[in-house]
Amino acid sequence: MGRINVNEIDDYQISNSGEFFQLKDDGDSKIVHILAETPDDIDAFVIHKVTIDGKQRNVCCLRKAGDPIDYCPLCAAGVKQDVRLFLQLYDTEDGKVKVWDRGKSIIKDVETFFRRNNPLYKAPAEIIRKGAKGDQKTSYTIYPVADKNYQEATKDILGYKVEVCAPDKAIILDKTYEELESYLKSGNFGAVSGSVQPTQPQVSRVATPQAPASQKQQFTRRTW
Repeated sequence: MGRINVNEIDDYQISNSGEFFQLKDDGDSKIVHILAETPDDIDAFVIHKVTIDGKQRNVCCLRKAGDPIDYCPLCAAGVKQDVRLFLQLYDTEDGKVKVWDRGKSIIKDVETFFRRNNPLYKAPAEIIRKGAKGDQKTSYTIYPVADKNYQEATKDILGYKVEVCAPDKAIILDKTYEELESYLKSGNFGAVSGSVQPTQPQVSRVATPQAPASQKQQFTRRTW
């Protein structure tokens, strides 16, 4: 499962709430284009955090809201769920597409910006950080840019988005039931013989168009 619509984020009750986009300290800001037409296009996922070879990785949760807990081995084992939004941003400073990993509260700021800027990607946005490095109460504000040096953009100018979730080499790993069972038993995603997956509705996965190999950078790119 993993991917959800932003309108579904409140259905998940969480105990705690290529290149990555970062604003490292209080007052830092950048001017970007949000690579989405509407807030509904923002990549939202239910994930688990696991440790592989000493590194923390994000893994898609296999359950939908309301599904029995045993539909996902990690849920059944008590591994905490989290809802994360992965905003794809075109950084006007260096012309790169970057991924911003945020909690679900950021969608309110995106929706506020969208009310006066439809589609989202067209107008430049300034994101400003409020909070010192390490401050757990850090917040971000998204403002429209009045500076005429920053022009409206088209999809052709902004280019490809990146593939956030994939079986391997992605920000979020999309693993099968058997692979998650294997992780719990051995610490890796190899198959476990004899495992039986509970019956659940089948989810159709649509193949994503891939950019030519010469255009690939840190993450696999995909069309809008």
